[in-house]
Amino acid sequence: MNNIVRKPNVWDLHIHTPLGTPQKQNYGGISNAEFVEKLISIYNNSSFEIGMISFTDHNKINSEAYKIFQDKSEIAIIPGIEMDIWLSSDSKDSKHIIFYFPEKWLIEIDTLKFVIEDFISKKSKVVFEEFVLYLASKKINFAISPHAFKQRKRGINYEWGDEQSAMIGTNKFCGLFFPFWEAGGETDIAKAIEFLKDQEEYNREIEQAVIAFSDSADFEKIKSFIDHPHQFFLCLNSFKGLLLAGTDLSRIIYEWEERPINPSEKIKQIEISTDLKKKTNENKEVIEFSDRLNVIIGGRGKGKSSLLDALVYGLSPMRIEQSKRRSFVQKFCPTILNYNDYAISSNLNFVYYSQANITKIFDGDRNEELTNFFDSEFSKNISLLLNLDEIKTSLNNLIIPLSIDRDNIDDDFRKLLVIKDEKVQLAIRKREFDSVPLNIDGMGFDTAIKQYLDFDDDFWDDKTNKALLEFTKSLLHRAVEINKEDFFNKQFSNMLLKKINEEKSKLSKQNRDKVAAQKKIKKKLKAIYQKELSRVYHINNLYSIECAMTRLKIKYVYSQGEENNKFYFVTIVNEEHPIEYAKRILIESIDKRSVPNISSMRAEELFKLYAFTTTIDEKLKDSISVDRINTKFKNLDGIKAEKINKVIYYQGEEFVDLHLASPGTQTNAVMEYIFHSDATSPIIIDQPEDNIDNEARYSKLTKWIKKQKYKRQIILVTHDANIVINGDAECVIVANYDGNTFTYKYGALESENVLDDAARILDGGKRAIKRRMDKYGE
Repeated sequence: MNNIVRKPNVWDLHIHTPLGTPQKQNYGGISNAEFVEKLISIYNNSSFEIGMISFTDHNKINSEAYKIFQDKSEIAIIPGIEMDIWLSSDSKDSKHIIFYFPEKWLIEIDTLKFVIEDFISKKSKVVFEEFVLYLASKKINFAISPHAFKQRKRGINYEWGDEQSAMIGTNKFCGLFFPFWEAGGETDIAKAIEFLKDQEEYNREIEQAVIAFSDSADFEKIKSFIDHPHQFFLCLNSFKGLLLAGTDLSRIIYEWEERPINPSEKIKQIEISTDLKKKTNENKEVIEFSDRLNVIIGGRGKGKSSLLDALVYGLSPMRIEQSKRRSFVQKFCPTILNYNDYAISSNLNFVYYSQANITKIFDGDRNEELTNFFDSEFSKNISLLLNLDEIKTSLNNLIIPLSIDRDNIDDDFRKLLVIKDEKVQLAIRKREFDSVPLNIDGMGFDTAIKQYLDFDDDFWDDKTNKALLEFTKSLLHRAVEINKEDFFNKQFSNMLLKKINEEKSKLSKQNRDKVAAQKKIKKKLKAIYQKELSRVYHINNLYSIECAMTRLKIKYVYSQGEENNKFYFVTIVNEEHPIEYAKRILIESIDKRSVPNISSMRAEELFKLYAFTTTIDEKLKDSISVDRINTKFKNLDGIKAEKINKVIYYQGEEFVDLHLASPGTQTNAVMEYIFHSDATSPIIIDQPEDNIDNEARYSKLTKWIKKQKYKRQIILVTHDANIVINGDAECVIVANYDGNTFTYKYGALESENVLDDAARILDGGKRAIKRRMDKYGE
């Protein structure tokens, strides 16, 4: 028999044999051998595979039928009997109640038959309490399944005509002794469940399984039941399995389900070397896993975490972060198979939290650790990235002409005279840095140019003076004729170039001196405006960066927690626009005592000051130069940009910043997240209870694990009995190490002595549990 539940089972624990009932002979009075042969034939040709049966004749045990069936079939069978029992000596009518017994009585079925039938034969009325005490005195373990919502007067609920008697009845006939109430079919099952739900309003402890078996006395009824069973059982086919099914309602389902889902990503077994001191791999041990909840238990130093880490190593060695630990678990030489019986894929996606991983989340910088822990969630916001590199690339792709060339003088001057679409009046500065506007008449203008063209007096002879004066008069005469603004913004550079070309065309060998003078004027003009041109280009390039690239941006995804709880993973990107950056750099660079109103200036005003005057050059702080400012503008050195990740936990209509929450709230929330993921990949975790308080372990953690195991395979190490017992582990692995060899015993809770081992390791043994119950007053 398998010791792990691999698939749902069909049970029929209410089958009558040819032994008959008081009213009739069953199956036409055929022999027990013929009955068993026909029964097995039906099972072999049925739509579903039968897991376990019981023969439950009225007030009798057909020991011969049990013996024959065991010889002929591998199907599990447990002893049973349907009895007519009065609930009290004053009861008017008897009830039909089925008693089930452990498999060990199959070896002594005749003894069991005698003990029970002897009691019945000596009683004119079998009273429930007397018979139960009689079985206890004979040290016979049993489980009871009364008829409910079935056969009218024979059902235990028949006389519960008011709320008080219903309360007494449910309290009395629910629990471990009564793992099942038996109903007549699917309709009666639904009625019984509704009835129990009503009682739960008064008694929260009621958890009673309601089942329906064939209650057969002919083969057609048996065949009909096995082809269309009312329920399926997620238990081993044993007496203990029966008890587990009755005490954990999730083990009874109403539709067939294929197990496991996604077999290629479920871990079926691991083969390991257990004697790590030997260099050979002779000592091998195979440990199997359920596709649902697997728990590894054992004392300290018995190899629990070693098995877990060996499993992780076999799946992905580098997931074991510590090299020493990796070298140790490598000695296990793990080989892992999936549920398709193939070697597990190296690219299997699984979630792993070692004990150190969990502890690390709550140490050190919690903001950073929480962000790292939820990295997979924040990665969904990947489209929300900082754009600094893109901005810098965009800026570097813009070519800044650093000189005035003859071929592009028009474009250069046009761009020079505009900052962010705002026109600027260009001025030629005197040596004392006062300015002489271009739009005045010719008086003194030629003198201003001569001051800038600092040549010897010998150069300024009558011929050169006359050439300069004629050039200036001609230029300014034309300027007066056109609109001042149009001339300044659009025509100046064209006219300057035109005049230069006209004058050049008139040159000959006889007026080389005049040509030389004009070249010197052009060279001087280029020198005058070189600085302004470069600065304006820097500023205008910053204006060219789109605002959309740097505005505040927010994106989030969320993950579902318990009930209405949610985890919001929020990413915020905030980047300084280059224009704001340039303004900040200028304000930070200038001595505020020299320019008191600098902080209140508009960006455009500040940039004009920077590009066209020497005010800023003279007012800079001692440690800063204009060249340094220009370099910053070109490379965006020091531009501000930040990306913030936040985990916002929504609970009870309240939004909590998990980064600022108390350690208790953080730990509980992280465990809630882990066990509410929609993923189907296996989750492997070492001692999840270490990071959550005792109350939350029972009320929350166990419930989360139990719910999650139906979505994904869980393999964990634990010291907490709640997780093992109340989580209803499908596979319990008991670890042991004797100083030389690791051993691992495994099985479902109902398998062999697994429950005894769990009680001993996790709770100090059954005696310790009983002492605690006595002290608690239970």
